[in-house]
Amino acid sequence: MTDTTPAPALVVEDQELRPFHDLSSTGLLWLINRQAFHPRGLALSLQLSDEGTATGWSLLKSPDGRPWEFDAATNAAAGQRAEDTLAAAGALPAPEGPHFPAYTGSSVRCVKCSTRGASTTYRPARSARTLLRRDDTLLRGPLPERLERECLTCSYIWDEAASTQTDPAPLTVKPTAPADDENGTDS
Repeated sequence: MTDTTPAPALVVEDQELRPFHDLSSTGLLWLINRQAFHPRGLALSLQLSDEGTATGWSLLKSPDGRPWEFDAATNAAAGQRAEDTLAAAGALPAPEGPHFPAYTGSSVRCVKCSTRGASTTYRPARSARTLLRRDDTLLRGPLPERLERECLTCSYIWDEAASTQTDPAPLTVKPTAPADDENGTDS
């Protein structure tokens, strides 16, 4: 049976309309680019008149064909402007990155071929710009630190959570009797 329930009406509040060129100063153009275009080697660009008003837009291709990247200071400043703009508009908190299942140990059974055994490689946390293609799966950052597992039989790859233990068990020192000379014998 097909659901024929009408979509809920959009809530339109009386908000001041802003010019398109404000997308840049508010950090929203940076956010749109960082999430949608930069990982794919493109950038949304606003064309501005001499007076600074947006007259159009275009998609620019990265000169080297790779994802666009900004330095950390630019990302921090634009990211803060975007967060301030979103908070002022009443946005919900940003969703967290993916959560991975707990580490399953060395005798894990592969979900694809059901054999036991997998290699483990530590992968550090990745930025929000990360696009990771694996086994027809696309993971978008940010990605937390994780353990990459690979089946020893079929080479299927999956991720598991890194340990969250922050306070390792203390090391203990077992006292030994001191030796009096180099050979450990008394003189």
